[in-house]
Amino acid sequence: MKKIFNYGVMMVVVMTLCVGVSSCGQDDDGSKNDGNKSKNNSEEIVKDPEGTITANISEDTRIYISDCKGCNIGWTKPNNFLLLAQNEGYFGYYISICNVGSVAGLGSITKISTSGFTNPVGHKNTEVACEKGYGYIVKCENPELGKTAYVRMYVVEKIVSTSGAIIGAKVKYQYPFEP
Repeated sequence: MKKIFNYGVMMVVVMTLCVGVSSCGQDDDGSKNDGNKSKNNSEEIVKDPEGTITANISEDTRIYISDCKGCNIGWTKPNNFLLLAQNEGYFGYYISICNVGSVAGLGSITKISTSGFTNPVGHKNTEVACEKGYGYIVKCENPELGKTAYVRMYVVEKIVSTSGAIIGAKVKYQYPFEP
């Protein structure tokens, strides 16, 4: 009887471990992995795709999306993205962002997410955290013109002042992103 009980306990432990290890749809850190390649301890950083640009963003330095003249990407305190879209007259642009989770570099973002974007805003959005090692897709759209452009972006590191305050981020991005 004792052997049967020990065998039963061992099976419950093994099955519990198997279920915990085989969960799908999320990365090890619990973040969503919408088909983009996540980072894990054994994987090296993925090589940057051709056309990758490295930039520092801050409250004063932004990435301007050329086809969508009213859209740009910056950084704001405490450590969030600053997304701006200017609605100039009839031809208004809207901007939104999607966090694709922890990724192994810009080349790991291989498709445009079908969900998870913030609500498109026609002015300013500061609600999404700028997290080191995470990938993002920014969407700039103009419904009146039927125009949509995408940027894929990877946060390399925080920019820290000599006093230790976060003052921006070093990012890699590709525009236009057309998988």
